[in-house]
Amino acid sequence: MVTFKIRKDEYKNNVGELAIYFLDLRSFKSVKDYAKNLLTNEAAIYILINNAGMAAASPYEKTEDGIETTLQVNHLGHFLLTLLLLPKMQSSSPSCRRVNVSSLAYIFADIDFDDINLERSYALFKSYARSKLANILFTKELADRLRKANIHGINVYCVHSGIIPTEVLWDVNNAVLPNFCFTLERLFLK
Repeated sequence: MVTFKIRKDEYKNNVGELAIYFLDLRSFKSVKDYAKNLLTNEAAIYILINNAGMAAASPYEKTEDGIETTLQVNHLGHFLLTLLLLPKMQSSSPSCRRVNVSSLAYIFADIDFDDINLERSYALFKSYARSKLANILFTKELADRLRKANIHGINVYCVHSGIIPTEVLWDVNNAVLPNFCFTLERLFLK
């Protein structure tokens, strides 16, 4: 944990500003446009948190790029965004962070590269879990490649935020075990 001590008058005069950019992870073009806007308009990028996502597409669907939607939204869009922003992060600070929000659901997944779009074996939970496994594998590989390339100052993390009652969770439960998890969730959720 890092603590910054700022006097009240310093904070009051340096509150910063909010910049909003549109991003649709279902479109690689949108990801590229988003990255271009950030790279053009922002002086530095200190942290990238890849948290946007979805439970799974129901019914099965592909993006305009021909990729199964859940894989593209939860993983490939973040993968592309990360790669596009890494050079700016590297030049921004000696202590940047890149965080993927994954899920413990990864333990139920594997990645079948012969059926990468799950055209032969689509299931809602399978799609979600696989995308979360991909997040973890990418994070580990990125950390390894940065280390081997002797690139310092970009720390990469992958976290499981815990089970939090969001719309994603309700979608997964309705697809896997409708109504069963509701009572248990009320007891154990954050």
